[in-house]
Amino acid sequence: MFKTNTILNEETIKELKVLAVSPKKKKFAIILYVVCSLIGLSSIVLGLILSNTSIIIDGVTTALTATIVIWAIFYVRRIFQKTNIKMIEEISKTNSIEIETIFNEDNVIINNLTTSAKIELEYDSFIRLGETSNMYVLFTGSSQQVYVSKNCLNKKEINSFKDFIKEKCKNIKW
Repeated sequence: MFKTNTILNEETIKELKVLAVSPKKKKFAIILYVVCSLIGLSSIVLGLILSNTSIIIDGVTTALTATIVIWAIFYVRRIFQKTNIKMIEEISKTNSIEIETIFNEDNVIINNLTTSAKIELEYDSFIRLGETSNMYVLFTGSSQQVYVSKNCLNKKEINSFKDFIKEKCKNIKW
């Protein structure tokens, strides 16, 4: 059905790090940040009005918690980037990996052309599809990633690829 070749290197991993945290988790973190910030600031103001240091301390603690929540998103992205770059460096002397991905009727076949490794994944194992300007990334529940370079697909194939993934991957949340 579809066959693509993708080169993974430090540059592509840096591009893909924005996909490390799912949109749902980002929204949750932002909402939590806003709520904690508002509660923290309200507690600080209330503590100042009532001259109560324990309320002020609670407010500062809550506001700091909000900051930690947002920091965690950036931390996860950084860990994603470092882990994947380290994996590439361990596998390849050229600091890049060439991957051939074949989407057939039954499953996805991933051939690591650099190491001659091969893996087959069922479509039901995918839970999320991420997209950047140059790549698609399919994520499994066990944090495996399948990379699809958009430059291997023409405009018509890109649209039919998305439709194909929607049809085959029933567990992906759109």
